[in-house]
Amino acid sequence: MLNEYVVDSKKYFHRCTPLISTRMSDVDTIDAILFYAVAVEKVLKGILLNVNPVYILEAQDFCNTAPILYGEKLLSKDSFGKEISKSPNRDVITYRKSLLRAKEFSPTTNQNCTSLHKLSDYRDTVLHRPTSEINCKDAAQFLIETYPLITEGYAKEFGVAVEEFVGDKIHLFDAFGRQAHKISVEKIIEKIGLYNRKWNRTKNDPGRKEEIAKVNNYVQEYGGHGVDCPACGNLAEVDYEPDYDYADGQSYMCGVFPVSVKCAFCGLELFEPSELDYLRMQGKLKAF
Repeated sequence: MLNEYVVDSKKYFHRCTPLISTRMSDVDTIDAILFYAVAVEKVLKGILLNVNPVYILEAQDFCNTAPILYGEKLLSKDSFGKEISKSPNRDVITYRKSLLRAKEFSPTTNQNCTSLHKLSDYRDTVLHRPTSEINCKDAAQFLIETYPLITEGYAKEFGVAVEEFVGDKIHLFDAFGRQAHKISVEKIIEKIGLYNRKWNRTKNDPGRKEEIAKVNNYVQEYGGHGVDCPACGNLAEVDYEPDYDYADGQSYMCGVFPVSVKCAFCGLELFEPSELDYLRMQGKLKAF
């Protein structure tokens, strides 16, 4: 049985799906981004709700959660002491905090973490900035590449047909959406292959041995967080940026996300959400 958050998410997915096409107008693109983001936030909270309802609440102490989640079990509402709040805080966590928590339980969220973070950025721009700041061509491509596979992943996690989850109009763009994703993955593989061939051509070059040794010494001493480069197998540097959220008029750091992978040995650089999520799906990159 779907919980109330997932049921809500279906309403917004059903509004988003018909908007997506290869000929989306800018208005349709912006509307689709907004519906997509709302639906995903509902799904993220639905995932957490199934694990533990406490995880979606901002105030998670016993004093607050007991009357919200188990009020009907309390013996007397008239005798609330210090351990039970008389005015509990029912605020729930934000999109970004939901994403950081849900990725620990949901394979679809974990594998598409960077893309879902990008979706949050798009949503924030729609809500809080002039929409002229959005590159609608890039946003439309983002929708086409991510929407079919991410929604299918969530549908499988909740045990429902994808048509029930997002609407029967999914078939109108599912084929070219999958083709767009396939082309994107092929480009990433081709890019990695290009640097792999470059590395294999030059790694034994006598003129590069000293340079490679210096890079190796630097990486060993100052490399920080790193992953095995998918092109050459050496340690590549991962750059992380802090992610900020807002509550009660204040900003606070809610986590960090990888924004790029750079290999000083072969020169490979990966920074697009699709590229970073590809590494995550290959088990080569972790989101904090």
